[in-house]
Amino acid sequence: MTGSFAIAEDIAQDAFLRWNAADRSRIEVPGPGSSRSPPASAWTT
Repeated sequence: MTGSFAIAEDIAQDAFLRWNAADRSRIEVPGPGSSRSPPASAWTT
């Protein structure tokens, strides 16, 4: 999807570094039935 393994690796590393540096107290985790929760079908492939 990205064209090369190196680019995919860079994207994954960047996502991890952003997640690792995120202020966990500001991350919202919507519960089941929340209007912000994706439908169950979004998690199936």
